[in-house]
Amino acid sequence: MMAMMDREEEFLSNFFNSVSHLSFDKAKECLERGKEDSMLQSPAWNLLICALSQFAAAEKSYVELGFFARQKSLFKIKDNSLRSVYEHLRSVEMKRVDALAKDSGNKTIASVSSQLEDFMKARIELIEFYELMQGVGSSKPVKFCELWGFLEQIVEKHALACPHLSLTWLKAALSLECEVLLHLVRAGAELAEWRFLPSLMLLHGAHTRLVAWETSLGARSSESWRLGSFLTSTRLPLLHQWLVKMKSGLGAKFALLFYNTLLQQTVTSEMKALCSKLAPAVDFSQRLQSFQHKSGAVAVCIVFDMFGLPDHEGPGYKIPKLQSTPTRLSPAQVSPAAIESPLSDPRFAQVLCIPQAGQINFIEVTKLILEKAAELSTLDKVVIHFNQREQCSVFMINFDPRLTLAAVFNGKKSDKETMATSFLLETAAQLRGNRLLASLKPGAK
Repeated sequence: MMAMMDREEEFLSNFFNSVSHLSFDKAKECLERGKEDSMLQSPAWNLLICALSQFAAAEKSYVELGFFARQKSLFKIKDNSLRSVYEHLRSVEMKRVDALAKDSGNKTIASVSSQLEDFMKARIELIEFYELMQGVGSSKPVKFCELWGFLEQIVEKHALACPHLSLTWLKAALSLECEVLLHLVRAGAELAEWRFLPSLMLLHGAHTRLVAWETSLGARSSESWRLGSFLTSTRLPLLHQWLVKMKSGLGAKFALLFYNTLLQQTVTSEMKALCSKLAPAVDFSQRLQSFQHKSGAVAVCIVFDMFGLPDHEGPGYKIPKLQSTPTRLSPAQVSPAAIESPLSDPRFAQVLCIPQAGQINFIEVTKLILEKAAELSTLDKVVIHFNQREQCSVFMINFDPRLTLAAVFNGKKSDKETMATSFLLETAAQLRGNRLLASLKPGAK
């Protein structure tokens, strides 16, 4: 009996090791050997082998973002979405295996099948989360803070799942994926609040875990982490590639929001060289400079609204307070008292201005942000205002609730309206993360 249990655990360990490293051919070979092993024959074992074959196929589809597509007919259920495949395996197949194993007194199979139910529940909830992110990217303002809250609940719920020794590799792969997601989503939340050190550490943490994941899959990278260092191996599954893309996009946003802070640590030429390596993401600072030059704008600037953040200490190397979390307060809810406050009120900070001489327009822009708060809170809304007294035109758009991108022109520049509006809409969509999240669905632009 003990020999059979050892044989079962060895088989299961090898199988889940192969699946977690995406070696699906090896996993298939392992299943074939398991079918032929005379020592392991029993109704519960044979049923488990059949279920594991479907499980391996589901996992292969999952890492290729198959939850956005209909599955092949090998899954014998009416609703063949990947989420339904996992639900059928969890609530029907594994429960049958568990019942047979308990009836026959096979503790190994009973334990593994029961814990696989928990793993598949985690998979279903992660699929729902990816679908939520893709849906938000396609149609709604991206609020990373809310996404982070949803993701934390999933991770906490399944933190203790799959303790069986045979499931060690499977558990490790799930944890690695969740940690990468947590770091990236929280980095998005911290960037929206212009917090330098937390954003930097979270992006670095996501990078190290992506490298560890890549290494575990047998793909090697000699790149060390730095601004502009990204993994691009075509041998990696689509899920990993998209997470790398997400890190790249957030890294490009980081480079823009903290351009002045980073510039203090190097020279302009080196900074330009580093930003040029941000591909496939956009070098936003160069993009803004190019627009300012071609459009003839007096200034292109980014303004941060610190309303409701009395403890905000700016974009430098500040040690974050323990247990600090991004605020969930929407700056669109501006109080009348705040609107009536003096223009010298330090609630606004200039994140970046191109060229630096354009700082004279800062008060004009911040005044408009207060006056046009309701309009700016609308997704994909470019606010256009002509100041008769100052004889200048201002184009503004929010790309995060607290961050506004503005372009200032001399005179009433109606001939510039189409160019400026198109540029602001495109740049805002890239910065807020809509395009990034929408691209989760294979084939989406």
